[in-house]
Amino acid sequence: MGARVGPKQRYSKLFRSHAVEQALGSTAVHSARMQQAPASTIQRIHHEAVPAECERIYEQVWKEAKETSDLVLGVDDFASKKGRTYN
Repeated sequence: MGARVGPKQRYSKLFRSHAVEQALGSTAVHSARMQQAPASTIQRIHHEAVPAECERIYEQVWKEAKETSDLVLGVDDFASKKGRTYN
């Protein structure tokens, strides 16, 4: 079974999936080099995939949090400007 390319697409779904997975673990430029594709293409593919990936991760961690009995909530301070106001 070969990889399919959708209408008005230059890259297969398999290529797009692999490029996104690789870009999530590194940079778009590195992924582009590895895929031998333009960095702008990898960035576009990545930006198109981010909302669905965020939703998938959100659902996964929410499910895990609900199933965990010894959940600990950590709170960190952060400075809006170095040496200034802390939230």
